[in-house]
Amino acid sequence: RYGNVLGSRGSILLELLKQKENNKNFKITDLKMTRFNITMDESLDFILKASIHGKGSEIFVPKLKSYVLSDLKNALTELLQDTGSKVIGIRPGEKIHEEMITANESQDIFDIGQYYVLLPSKDFAQRKKYSKFERIKYGFSYSSDKNKDFLNLTDLRKLVKKYMKQY
Repeated sequence: RYGNVLGSRGSILLELLKQKENNKNFKITDLKMTRFNITMDESLDFILKASIHGKGSEIFVPKLKSYVLSDLKNALTELLQDTGSKVIGIRPGEKIHEEMITANESQDIFDIGQYYVLLPSKDFAQRKKYSKFERIKYGFSYSSDKNKDFLNLTDLRKLVKKYMKQY
């Protein structure tokens, strides 16, 4: 389980670049919105590691950096030398913040370094395998707005520049 893949089909970055390509102002749903960030290379690496280390039925969640949508918009505005944007409001079903681990899931979660591992309930064999790692306290949630690690404007500029070369 992981966040939006930067620049993938349907990602906010790709949508904003398509809007500019069509000579339209950026349409932003909510400037306070936050998202987790993962690049295509990071997501492929994550999938490979999870498939190697997983024993079956675990859910792996990478520890990712978050960003605020207004910072992404500002990075694009600077790079494209354009100031046009319009806040259109949240769409039905859309969330202001991503939540990759809910408080209700937190009864069987282990912190194994770069990842969290969610175990199926009542899988005692799996619990024993992960017992050397820190077990997360019940009530923990992992959401993009409460994340400890955020991308700043400089980080986002670098990511956007790198993606725009490939776009």
